[in-house]
Amino acid sequence: MRISRLYLPVPLNTDTEVELDDRARQYVLQVLRLKSGAPLIVFNGEGDEYTARLGLAEKRRATVLLDEKHRPERESPLAIHLGLGISKGERMDFAIQKAVELGVTEITPLFSRHCVVKLDEKRIHNRLRHWQAIIISACEQCGRNRLAQLHTPLDLCRWIDMESSGIDLILAPQANQTLA
Repeated sequence: MRISRLYLPVPLNTDTEVELDDRARQYVLQVLRLKSGAPLIVFNGEGDEYTARLGLAEKRRATVLLDEKHRPERESPLAIHLGLGISKGERMDFAIQKAVELGVTEITPLFSRHCVVKLDEKRIHNRLRHWQAIIISACEQCGRNRLAQLHTPLDLCRWIDMESSGIDLILAPQANQTLA
């Protein structure tokens, strides 16, 4: 039997009971349909994970009982910062999900000359919340215990000009020079 993973954005400690927020409660009780006593793995994005059991499981309130703390090292030793051109709807969601599953540590959505998506300040805020939820969901599914950092969207030229350390690669399908 597969044990479900659950992200909780609160400090976690062994042998404590943690109340679930609305998102987590709805996910555990309505999506997964877990009952009191069901095993879970809980993490908060800081690298640790806890074996846990679902405690209270009521319509308006649910808790988890944290047991053992583990610190599995599942992160890539490479710190990958991905600049991702903003695309329409589900394509962007899919790209963010797969980037997180592949181990990207930072994601910056990019506006470019050919970008058809235009976002005002309010829509940027809503998109960032939506993309953060996708990052959380991807981490719950793929087993990562650290969330990828999501940056505010930038213009492509400004992102390229930012100071960085290490190797900078831009993948371009029509480029003449290859990596091999």
